[in-house]
Amino acid sequence: MIASNSVHHCFFIVSALISFFLVVAFITSQRSSYDGLQSPEIAQTLGLPIVNGGGHVYVDTTQQRLETSLSATASSSTGVYLPPIPSATPLPLPLEYQESLLPASQWCSDRFESAYLTNLSKTQTEHCDPMTSTSNLRCFNTPTGRKGRVDSFCIGGPSLFDSQENKFQLDCELRQRNHDEAEKTTSIKQFPNYWYHTGPRVLMERYLGFGAPAEHISELAKEPRKFTIIIRREEAIDNLWHELWEIMAMTLTLDVLRMSHDPATGLPLFALDDVENTRILIEDNWDDGPFFSLWTMFAKRPITRISKISANDFRDPETIIFPLPGESNPMWHVDWEVFPCDHAALLNVFSKRVMDFYGVERSVKLDDSPLVLTFIDRREKRRLIEKEDYIEELKKTYPNIQVQMVNFAAIPVAEQLKVVRNADILIGVHGAGLTHSLFLPPDSAVVEIQPAEFKGKGFRNLAHLLGHHYFSSHAMGPKGNWQYDDFSYDKARFMRLVDTAIASMYNRGSRNDDVL
Repeated sequence: MIASNSVHHCFFIVSALISFFLVVAFITSQRSSYDGLQSPEIAQTLGLPIVNGGGHVYVDTTQQRLETSLSATASSSTGVYLPPIPSATPLPLPLEYQESLLPASQWCSDRFESAYLTNLSKTQTEHCDPMTSTSNLRCFNTPTGRKGRVDSFCIGGPSLFDSQENKFQLDCELRQRNHDEAEKTTSIKQFPNYWYHTGPRVLMERYLGFGAPAEHISELAKEPRKFTIIIRREEAIDNLWHELWEIMAMTLTLDVLRMSHDPATGLPLFALDDVENTRILIEDNWDDGPFFSLWTMFAKRPITRISKISANDFRDPETIIFPLPGESNPMWHVDWEVFPCDHAALLNVFSKRVMDFYGVERSVKLDDSPLVLTFIDRREKRRLIEKEDYIEELKKTYPNIQVQMVNFAAIPVAEQLKVVRNADILIGVHGAGLTHSLFLPPDSAVVEIQPAEFKGKGFRNLAHLLGHHYFSSHAMGPKGNWQYDDFSYDKARFMRLVDTAIASMYNRGSRNDDVL
């Protein structure tokens, strides 16, 4: 009897083990058939129907379906449970990749991506003593300037305009920065000077005072807020490179203020709602120049010149902004050196803003349209001798390409942008006109003919940041004043240079043309 029970017990154990291994084998076979099919999206890609469930993934063994279930238990009697693939944070790159990629990436990100704005917004420092002051003076700084220079900007208010002193007066008693602030920020007296006597330090010394009566400011302060941005432009008002970068520096200033909160109210220091109540106050006496209206991109009150203001222009308290100067723009930091950055969110956003301001369509050209080659026609200095003959040779050699020579200085800015936006290849002698590459369609070509011995890298770097193909060549000589002297360039070399740029367009996007 005992032996019989033992045999029966052994038989039961063996049967159970066999059943267990059969189930394991069945599950394994099902999982191997659907390896990696852990989401409805993948199932749809393979044309498999999806059964409503939720959460984990199941395979319907009778109808070959993927079924999802929020429960860790199968919701169908025919379902076989497949544990989800765990989501894990990837381990760091091997050291070799980190050493080659991360330093350049960080350097570029701190200057040309949104990190530039984020890092600036974190440096907000109050310079007025909150216990004794009704006004505020908040400054921001970035250590990304050329050769480690710290660039700064400030916003102060409310202020009252003193027509006798010709200053905006704050009710502000300057305070001593603590040890931590002193290590991370720069005092106003240490703000750097910039070319053309621009920048916050110069303007604050001339137009900011600290003697406004507190009770007067409190009585007059009211909503909506009013802002005045004080600008001293660089002298090169007709130079697109200079003008765009200083206007861009002003917009970056406002972007940082939009990201920064007033600790007292929790509101942004500047918002898009404030644009209608913001004005540009021009400190210099230069002519307006062709790009003057672009300053009003974020300031809809009429532009005013300091030399023409009166007390009646500023009856209400104003918040005064002393923005980043043009020389602080990251594009100026590396105009003489090659650098490895190949993307720039700051440039892309600014380009779109400018085109939207002038009402220029930003749609991408169709790839089946003829290629357009635009040669920048310089008329005053640094001209390419016999350029007309070269353009005629291009037209004969490439009858299927629209070749045009354009004098940008002779047409309005909006028309300039339309011409560039329709171009595929932009060619020019080194000069500010090549800044127009900022508005070319994506993946275009830029050709720069440089004077002999000239080593500037600004347009090369700009093209790379925008994702364009860049081609350059130097004139053979003679040496001279590269800024003013005209020069010749061998026609055969010119044709080879342009041919290289044209060939780079033959397989752009959906194009598929033979290079040879």
